[in-house]
Amino acid sequence: MKQTIETKLKPFSPVILAAVIILCYLLTEGLKLNEVLLLHESAHLINVLMGVLIIIGLLVFHCRVRKTDQTEELIRLILFAGLVMRLGYMLYTDAYTRPHDISGGHDSYILQIIHNARLPQDNHGQFYQQPVYYVISAIVSSIVNAILGTSADEHALVNAAKIVSCFASCSVLLMTPKICKELDLNRRAQPIVLAVTAFLPEFYLLAGRVGPDSLSIYFMMLALLLTIRWFKNQTFPVTIQLAVVYGLAISTKISCAVFAIFTAVLMLIRLVQAIKQKKAAPMLAKLGVFGCISLPLGMWYCIRNLVRFDQALNYVYPIPITSDLYCGDHSIASRFLWFDLANLKANQYASPWNDYNYPMYLVKSSVFGEFKFGIPDWVSYGLVLVNFALILISLLAMIYVVVCCTHAKPMLRFGIPALWMFLYGFSVNFNINYPFGCTMDFRYIVPTAIFGGLCLSVAYNNSLERYQSKLESLAAKTVRCVIPCLTAVFSALSVYMYCVIR
Repeated sequence: MKQTIETKLKPFSPVILAAVIILCYLLTEGLKLNEVLLLHESAHLINVLMGVLIIIGLLVFHCRVRKTDQTEELIRLILFAGLVMRLGYMLYTDAYTRPHDISGGHDSYILQIIHNARLPQDNHGQFYQQPVYYVISAIVSSIVNAILGTSADEHALVNAAKIVSCFASCSVLLMTPKICKELDLNRRAQPIVLAVTAFLPEFYLLAGRVGPDSLSIYFMMLALLLTIRWFKNQTFPVTIQLAVVYGLAISTKISCAVFAIFTAVLMLIRLVQAIKQKKAAPMLAKLGVFGCISLPLGMWYCIRNLVRFDQALNYVYPIPITSDLYCGDHSIASRFLWFDLANLKANQYASPWNDYNYPMYLVKSSVFGEFKFGIPDWVSYGLVLVNFALILISLLAMIYVVVCCTHAKPMLRFGIPALWMFLYGFSVNFNINYPFGCTMDFRYIVPTAIFGGLCLSVAYNNSLERYQSKLESLAAKTVRCVIPCLTAVFSALSVYMYCVIR
């Protein structure tokens, strides 16, 4: 069968994506350096271009949808718009705008590697963090700034590290259809989860931020994809790929080890099955290879810091309880057991210094981070309320998937909800041990949004089936209407907001 250009280019898609991001960054920064555009002018121009590109995408969709498959065209539109939003936000947002722990932290780590060509020699500040993100960022930044002629400008050196974060955020979006395919999710239901992934503002914020969060999420989702493939077919190539990804993931952020527990459970299931079938030796060989690759690659920096600085393997930078961020003086029930609607009514934005209700903080920080924006209240309140509604429905959909979707593949019916609960439970435990406003940020559990979107997609897919009773038919029609409508409104508000802010 003759290959299309798209098929031929597919193996090179990560390289093409990286090249596009770097070229757009070079063009934007080059115009600023040559004073063709001032800073505020470039931000306004990028905002306009984002809107124009998405409108063009809508027009192309309208023209093609009658001639080709509607679902395929909708998926392409969503992916295109999601990439535009990530890239555009990265280009118009400076590294020191809406950051986390950058001044004297992430920036110092990157500059240390660039200037001294070695890793930090102590574990102060953010130097205790795993090194993969910082090493990659230092390499990319050095190359990009050498091209721009700004290698002596420390701000420029740090700013270019956004390229790595943007690439990771875009790659998560492009990976989501592959995960859907491996989970055997019906193609007609995939636009729901893709829209959640494409237009959740947290992914924009991650794309424009210097820090390891975006890259760690990329490795976690890649590990999930490879875990699903390995569970289906335990070949040595997939085993090695999975081991390398986990090694890099944990060397990016130690919290990625949470996903490894999920993979370990699935590996144990396959091992038990192999023992019953008297085929334990080949399976043990594969698990041995996995451990020999992933453990040294993932843990070497932790061991280094343990030996050199007596740093615990699960070390977190300490914050004193005298900090204004401390929220441990509130009860566990008030912090975790319900959504604080009064808090949402009082302020649509998350405040790490005043908020303490974790579920509602997640609702707000997933669309605004920990920042406030000068936009009309109808936009900000509309976005957070629709987000809240989608989260509640996704939780109901998750229960529905586990209890009622007997025809769904076990990985989709049980694996994804289990991973959601495990990741959420881990974050709750982390917040109990470290009761501070900054540890409630949604950026620590971003994959749960994709898992929730998958459950929404399954519920929507089931609503397309025929039902005999009138009650079942009415419920299915309601789901068929509510989920797409809420997702569309959420997407539109998200695009509008992040196309007008600077």
